[in-house]
Amino acid sequence: MRQYKHIEAAVFEGYAGSEPEWNKLLENEKVLASIDLLEEVAMDLSNGELSGDVGQKLKAQFALEFKGRAEDFPPSQIAKWLVNSAKPLFVGKFNFCFFDPVKAVCANGAAGGPVLNHCQPEVCSNACIAKRHISKWEAQLKQAEEFAAYPKTSRIHRELMSAELTKLRAVVENYGSMK
Repeated sequence: MRQYKHIEAAVFEGYAGSEPEWNKLLENEKVLASIDLLEEVAMDLSNGELSGDVGQKLKAQFALEFKGRAEDFPPSQIAKWLVNSAKPLFVGKFNFCFFDPVKAVCANGAAGGPVLNHCQPEVCSNACIAKRHISKWEAQLKQAEEFAAYPKTSRIHRELMSAELTKLRAVVENYGSMK
């Protein structure tokens, strides 16, 4: 996937060099992984399990296109629609990014691509949180709550954690209200 380009180059190209058969096999596996990912997003979309501005827009477009009858269409057809109707999809640990450089908070208008580890789904309209991501957000929220409740946490850290807790709760609650 795109956010691992530096690791991919170091691992795959470092070990395999430029062996044509290996490179072809690797490219085929990337295509299969992309198809699986799109089918996962399609299932989440058909179940209404996407949040964020772009998630809401996709759900609205999906409802118009498929008339709320997702069960009548195979995930592969929904995935094809998704490919044709959305911006480039980048996969992050905590969200998907349907990248639009004009709206990207992380890229400051640069067209290269998102900076996934700087994503702020609570303010970026490119971010989309799906079913696969929400458990990570809930774990982050729990960890932040535990840290904020720790008796030896300094006042300044409590204030910072309070702001972070507000952001984390907003993301988790926004997802929960979408289901």
